[in-house]
Amino acid sequence: MKESELIENLNAISIKTKHWTYLQTIGVSQKETVMAEVLKYFFQPNQKHGLKDIFIKALLETQPYRLNKKEPINPLIFDQSNFEDAKVRTEATTDHKKRLDILVTSKQADTTIGIEFKINHSLNNPLELYTKRILDEKNKTNFFIILTPYWKEPEHEYKNSPFVQIILSDFIKNVEIIVKKEKYFENKNNTYQYYIYNDFINTIKNRGLEVELVKAYSKLLNNIESSVEQKRNDSFKIQNLYSKNEVTENGLNKESKLALTKVKTMFESKVNNLFKVLKNNQFEKVNATSSRLDSAILKKLENGNQLKIRLTLGGWFIEFWESNEGEKTEPKVNYIGNYFKSQTKIIEEAIKFEKIIQRETN
Repeated sequence: MKESELIENLNAISIKTKHWTYLQTIGVSQKETVMAEVLKYFFQPNQKHGLKDIFIKALLETQPYRLNKKEPINPLIFDQSNFEDAKVRTEATTDHKKRLDILVTSKQADTTIGIEFKINHSLNNPLELYTKRILDEKNKTNFFIILTPYWKEPEHEYKNSPFVQIILSDFIKNVEIIVKKEKYFENKNNTYQYYIYNDFINTIKNRGLEVELVKAYSKLLNNIESSVEQKRNDSFKIQNLYSKNEVTENGLNKESKLALTKVKTMFESKVNNLFKVLKNNQFEKVNATSSRLDSAILKKLENGNQLKIRLTLGGWFIEFWESNEGEKTEPKVNYIGNYFKSQTKIIEEAIKFEKIIQRETN
């Protein structure tokens, strides 16, 4: 894709207004345990927010997806009786000292809701232990929910698990609809609680916008006709555009630069999570400069050769860099998948690629 086309497309990607939020400013919006505590507050019907059981009902009314396949399924069926006696616990202990993020129980509704909250981490939890913990409450109706910013490919297939995935932003939209319809917060005496509620809602919306940005960039660079080389080259063209400090009429606008910076932060977090899994397998973290959009980890091979796993706007790539006494060489490259690829699949592809390289170089 020509540089002018890339600039036009990048600047055309809709950048919706992001709201300043206190939760993001103090750096807790990416911390699952902290955000789970905030959710606990809103799930408790008798808390000072005055929203009763709105958050519980909004969650159960949100479109669920299959656990192992990105496919919508029939809505959850639940009795519309109220949950105003609901008890909410975080970090509910299971067998083998594992913990379920949120457990909601209601004797009045005869219902238990187990929620595993996934903001940044991969989906590799012991769901069979969580299932048992939920069923141990001995209620008639049980719900098993993975609450996540986007549908996540599990790190392994869960067989016969009752869990479903629910998208966090879809859930929050439902909350907003009900709050508006029921005219909550019209009482000016509850202004402080409204600000707490609104800050949380906007924090989740901001996260949703960042995910949509990644999807838009991925779609731009991963059309059907794109070869591995084109995907990678276009990613580096955008990298060069991003690295230019000046904003000109013929370059990226300020909104695009800001959006790309947000995506860069998401890339770094994603690669850091992969590194935690691979660091004991001779991989090292590549510290990217502030002007770089990609993020990578590398493995040093024999004879000074290197294997790199790199995440760019075009997706995940694995590269073999052959040492050639200081001479500039082009790597052998294989495309692994887009930003949303599971860690397990990335590692499988890396191992496969390394074996091919070993056969070719021996």
